[in-house]
Amino acid sequence: MRTRAIPVSVGATAAVMGLVGWALPGLDMAGPRPGPRIAQLMPQVEVSLLFLVGLPVWSQALAAERSAALRVALAVTARGRARAVLRGVGSRLATVALVVLGGGGVWLLATLLAGGPSLASVLRARLLLLAFALFAIGLATWASARYPGVVGAGAATLGVLGIMLGAPLILAPLVSLFGAHPALVQAAVLVCPWVVAAGISGLDLVHMQWVYALSPLGHVEISYPGLATAALLYGVAGCLLLAAAVRALRATRPLAGGPR
Repeated sequence: MRTRAIPVSVGATAAVMGLVGWALPGLDMAGPRPGPRIAQLMPQVEVSLLFLVGLPVWSQALAAERSAALRVALAVTARGRARAVLRGVGSRLATVALVVLGGGGVWLLATLLAGGPSLASVLRARLLLLAFALFAIGLATWASARYPGVVGAGAATLGVLGIMLGAPLILAPLVSLFGAHPALVQAAVLVCPWVVAAGISGLDLVHMQWVYALSPLGHVEISYPGLATAALLYGVAGCLLLAAAVRALRATRPLAGGPR
């Protein structure tokens, strides 16, 4: 599967870029030209695929009903549990890195379009996507260790994802009550990966009409987080979730019939 990651990502990225740039004229939030549309909207597509497709799939990686790795990890030392977690995480990160690399090749072609992404913006988007991937894999691994059942792991990851996706709206009452405090506004922006990616790509997502109508954040000045801040936050959060996954495995009893 990993050997096919690059050609698959090249083909998928090229197809989606074609749709975003030329075949979907209704997506006019970034203007009518294909270059700016690709530069600003493609990161939103990639983040959506990562969290809406990758995260639910990864959340089943250590499911007790299907994975011998979890049952083995439960019966060995703490070092063995950590190894069981990190082995799977390393494999998934390697696959994501190949996908990001393959898609990056198509992004380089997009830099030739008038108004298209710059080389610097392509690099920023790739690095941010890797930080998001580390967080998503950490969240999925923690959920599958903490809630071994397929339903429980999926519900946990989707619950956290729902909070992240709706953060600008969920925090709206607090902004209305306490005012547009910089720390509160930054929290609402940072928690939502789609908003972070929009800021990196130059798309002012928070001040679009639909957000303006639904959230007080649309009425205030927003300072989008930079790459270093966002990558550090999501990277550290992913590592903490992996550590929590190891602890969750340590606290779980071996299944009946499994190794003891």
